[in-house]
Amino acid sequence: MKKSKRIKLSVFLKHATFFPDTPPRQACRFVRRKADMRFGNGFVMYSFRLPGCHAAFIVDEQAGRISAEQIEIRRPQKIRSKALRAVLNLKKLVRGKYRKNIAALYRADGETVSFLSNGLNLHYHRSGKKHLPSLIIGPHEASRELVRNTMRPLPLKRVFGKNGKAV
Repeated sequence: MKKSKRIKLSVFLKHATFFPDTPPRQACRFVRRKADMRFGNGFVMYSFRLPGCHAAFIVDEQAGRISAEQIEIRRPQKIRSKALRAVLNLKKLVRGKYRKNIAALYRADGETVSFLSNGLNLHYHRSGKKHLPSLIIGPHEASRELVRNTMRPLPLKRVFGKNGKAV
């Protein structure tokens, strides 16, 4: 497996981008050159294989810029990133260090989406009694609008108890 030193899941979770201090064209060039996989034409998806997940980028080839960034969870048990393990199920998210960053929660048909204040959207799917992550999408207002229009909001008071602690 090809591993990149510059693709860090903790950076993505903190800054809502894998390249917070990198000029856009340089980040795009890095993704094009170092990615493990490439799909499509025009708008191309580049992907990096990481333990338990893929870091994926949609690149506008004509503009030479990254249009979207996301993490696709493949095998949660294989994930080594401490930052990503902290959100590996909905209960950990709600009770863990990222709970103060939860801006909104939505649910429909076994799927729960958490909007974080930094712009990330965390998608969880029900697996038995647990809600496991399947996708973490970088800031993308169209994705948020779709969730708002198709899912019902969960009151944060219901998720967090009266004293602010997760229930």
